[in-house]
Amino acid sequence: MGILPIILFFLGVVFLFLGWRWQNSPNEEAKTALKGLAYLKREITRVQDQVNVLEDKVQKAKQAELREAELKETEFKDAKSKENVLTEIERKRKNIKKLYRLDDNEQREGDRGVEPPRFISPKYQEVLELAARGLRVPEIAQNLSLSQDAVQMVLKTQPKGVIR
Repeated sequence: MGILPIILFFLGVVFLFLGWRWQNSPNEEAKTALKGLAYLKREITRVQDQVNVLEDKVQKAKQAELREAELKETEFKDAKSKENVLTEIERKRKNIKKLYRLDDNEQREGDRGVEPPRFISPKYQEVLELAARGLRVPEIAQNLSLSQDAVQMVLKTQPKGVIR
């Protein structure tokens, strides 16, 4: 509550005291003034109640917005983590398929007696994949955070490796 209702209350008390002190019957103007003050006090309390109700509604709306934002954020994080997991699984599947293909190729070459089987690290495998896509050595080195010499070495050691 504000200070205005308190001031109005004291003014009303002062007017009542003055009327009682002078022992005059209150004239019509004083009665009208007191009635006006009482009405004004009722209106002020009614407006204050409405303001309190509106403040409560605003707080509830803000809390609902915060909850909704938190839910969206957690859903977004969950979607990101699921997406990361799915891309990792897909990458592993591709690597496994390539390893099976390499195993088949190595078995064919092994049948011919050309070369013993090799195991390639995932980083070197990515170098070969990027080279197969047509990226140049500096681009591959930058994408995988490797030196250009390391990329060239990997490409030279592979039978189909071509330096671009």
